[in-house]
Amino acid sequence: MASDLTQALLSCLEAVTEPDSEDTPNQRTDAEYRFCAVRQDDITFAEFLNRVSVQFEVPIGPLAAKDYESFSSFVFHICELKKEKQVNVKTSSHHIIHRTNRYSTENEKASISIVGIACRLPGNAKNPGDFWTVLVEGIDAIVPIPSKRWNHKEFSEGHSERGTIYVKEGGFIDGIEKFDNGFFKISSSEARRMDPQQRMLLELSHEAFESAGLQAITDDNHKFGVFVGCSSSEWTILKTKQTERLCAFQTANTPHALLANRLSYTFNACGPSLTIDSASSSALVAVSVAASHMEMGQCDACLVGSSSLMLVPEATVALCAAGMLALDSRCRPFDAAANGYGRGEGAVVFLLERQMYSPESRCKQKSLATIRGHGTNHNGRSVSVTAPSDVAQKKLLEGVLRTASVEPQQVAYLEAHGTGTKLGDTIEFRAIKSVFSTSRSVDNPLLIGSGKSNVGHLEGCAGAVGLLKALLVLYFREVPPTLHFKKISPLIDDEGFDYQIPTKRLTLAGDRPILAGVSSFGLGGCNAHVIIESVPKDREMDALSLSRRHIWDHMEFPVFESADDGNSFGGLAMRHNVDLCNSTCNHLRRRSTSSLIGDGTPGLRVQQYGTTEGSSKANEPHAITEKQISRWTRDNRKGLYVEVESMKDELERSFSLEDDNGSVTGSVQTEQTEPDQMANEVVNTVDEEAVQTLVLQTVRQILKEAVSIHRDVSLKTLGIDSLAAVEFRDSLQESLGISLPASLIFDFPTIDDVCGFLAQKLQSGDGGERRNTPTNLAQPRPSTSSETCVAVRGMSCRFPGAEDGTTESFWEMLHSDSDCIQEIPTSRFDAASIFDTDYDARDKIYVKAAGILRGADMFDNTFFKISEVEVRHLDPRQRILLEVAYDALVDSQVLGDQGLAAIDNEIVGVVIGCSGNDWNTFLQQHALSASSFSGP
Repeated sequence: MASDLTQALLSCLEAVTEPDSEDTPNQRTDAEYRFCAVRQDDITFAEFLNRVSVQFEVPIGPLAAKDYESFSSFVFHICELKKEKQVNVKTSSHHIIHRTNRYSTENEKASISIVGIACRLPGNAKNPGDFWTVLVEGIDAIVPIPSKRWNHKEFSEGHSERGTIYVKEGGFIDGIEKFDNGFFKISSSEARRMDPQQRMLLELSHEAFESAGLQAITDDNHKFGVFVGCSSSEWTILKTKQTERLCAFQTANTPHALLANRLSYTFNACGPSLTIDSASSSALVAVSVAASHMEMGQCDACLVGSSSLMLVPEATVALCAAGMLALDSRCRPFDAAANGYGRGEGAVVFLLERQMYSPESRCKQKSLATIRGHGTNHNGRSVSVTAPSDVAQKKLLEGVLRTASVEPQQVAYLEAHGTGTKLGDTIEFRAIKSVFSTSRSVDNPLLIGSGKSNVGHLEGCAGAVGLLKALLVLYFREVPPTLHFKKISPLIDDEGFDYQIPTKRLTLAGDRPILAGVSSFGLGGCNAHVIIESVPKDREMDALSLSRRHIWDHMEFPVFESADDGNSFGGLAMRHNVDLCNSTCNHLRRRSTSSLIGDGTPGLRVQQYGTTEGSSKANEPHAITEKQISRWTRDNRKGLYVEVESMKDELERSFSLEDDNGSVTGSVQTEQTEPDQMANEVVNTVDEEAVQTLVLQTVRQILKEAVSIHRDVSLKTLGIDSLAAVEFRDSLQESLGISLPASLIFDFPTIDDVCGFLAQKLQSGDGGERRNTPTNLAQPRPSTSSETCVAVRGMSCRFPGAEDGTTESFWEMLHSDSDCIQEIPTSRFDAASIFDTDYDARDKIYVKAAGILRGADMFDNTFFKISEVEVRHLDPRQRILLEVAYDALVDSQVLGDQGLAAIDNEIVGVVIGCSGNDWNTFLQQHALSASSFSGP
């Protein structure tokens, strides 16, 4: 039953809409349909907003039409506005996560539960069940480096000027070029430019929701957070190396921040959205940060993900130069034969939920494990910035055990960082022994293992793999063997410590809850530890969720393309997956071709983009629905799944410009008239049909896929939104030689609308004025109250015109009305050589000035005891931050001769906010010889 608020808003909606005799009864009663129709008419929508604002006495911003794309989200927004006015209005909103009281009693308290998981890992592990098989069967998932990644022979001794690679194998996964962009409503053009890590995390996040039995998107989302741990920037390096015209999509598809931000956008998660990079501990630090937000009540649920991909040889070259990799690419944790680690790749996503439980109700809640304790710290000043510290690791383990109210003897299993490096393993074992040795006995040894022996070291994603393995150990109550372990390293002192590194499967006896610890240590000294506890569960249902395999409708988006290709993102993204039900192999070739042509052969699923359900102009020939296909597949009913080769020729022959239903179909055909050639005809004749043809060809050029296009369907539905809209407008503008508004597809949402606007503009001879897209005003931050006062103790800064590091000079600069924007110096890059007054010129810039920080190349390396060799490889941002941080500490008067002597340095944290990766791009263009300082 609709709430009072919903009904009142619906009345406002009905008041501004006129009955349409052509509407079906369904459409007249559909609030979403009405809202969408009203939203496309600026005048009518303004009237609707005014009615709502007056009736409910709430302010509604002028950009609401762009911000709220559905009636349900608009209802939620009005509800929030009314709450701010302390009006008690109830709304009917579907909750993705069961909300619970934030306060607890002695018998009822909150827990942070892991309720959903998904993964793609070496060994063809497409889900947690597959990964468990890899672990318990002792599968070595290390394989030869795929030829698509790089040819290791080209980097052998004497063949490479940039360095050598002495390893030939690694833990690789398949299918990084595949992505179901249609499911996530992302155009092929944008999907091609997306970091494969973004694509993989999107699919795994949806799978994590499915494994938890929860809906992925709801309106009640303000306390849903997204945290991603990642240290891999190889996509940026790869794109820098490939010759390609810079485009708008790159701003949203290369920065690390977008790994988390893309998930928040897709799943409508309005809570914290952070990507965390602490090197190899990134994933587990992300888990700890997410858990902290949930404990503070800032999140009720979180997606926590991590990924790592090996796309270019540069990182491997640097690691080989540092001697960090094992000759045979195998991790041998704590073993006498350990000589380095082997690289691996993959991704893992967890869904965390804040649950309330009591002893009576705990077993009734969906949960795979609970997080009992977590924490992070840093080594501080040790031997070097990359050297591990047993003192720091010991303090971390003790601190997490203490905050979790867990005694060392209660921990049954420890998933160690265990990379297989002599120094790292020795120091880690020393810390483990110092914390656990006094509480263990022959009857209660500490079981220690590391999944890196199976799949390799996934670096930034390693902590997620460790946490997943520990969770599976608790669930199955078994400890899988650690591969390659034969004899403890002679550098490790294990005397007086009862422990065991299993070399075969061990069963954890009893039915009491089990505790497991997971450790992860970053190259830069950031450490993390998490303790999880097993929970009673419905084994049959949970086993099903662990082994569930989602069926994606994948397309291929090439990752490794030739740099010699004039358009490295060009070409047609071909769909390879065709589902045939109740079919026979004899009919395979005929029916596969038919499915690509789209003739409606019974028993086939034909996916068409650009049409909406219920559309009167949608193609009719589908004999079965996609939902039926999915259901049949899940129920293991008779069906056949096959892969077919790309059939570009058949596609090109099968699509004509317009069909009998008035819809337009097409593919990106290499021999068709280009939009630029068609533009001459458009400008000369101002023929409406020619305008339409130009717009359609531009749409297909942007989407780069075969689609069925209805001219009255919104361009956003087809996949042209956000940054694709910029490319669409720029392409038309360049072809026609006229100025078009940046808000083109928002003002004219369908192809018919755009065509009408262009025809009118060309007939009037008006070149049009360039308009700027309105900018959303920052929303006011809600006030918070706290018993603890947070004081700003010290400050330092460097800005253009105030480079001496003092806030006084910055203040003086502001008061003096100084304009510190200056011409870009040639020491940065030659701006004059790429400058063009034409705003839309390709591969050019239309600005010559910026706020430039002087002295960015200056650094006092001797003061910080950094060698000249290392400082050459140091990102200038690190150098500046070191000096500015020191100035801030001096300003705070807490800095002593031995560092932070005036306060307890164990409770001093470091948090850096940073975006951009210019230094990495710079190094690709000005290569430095590989060394141990190059970094992975």
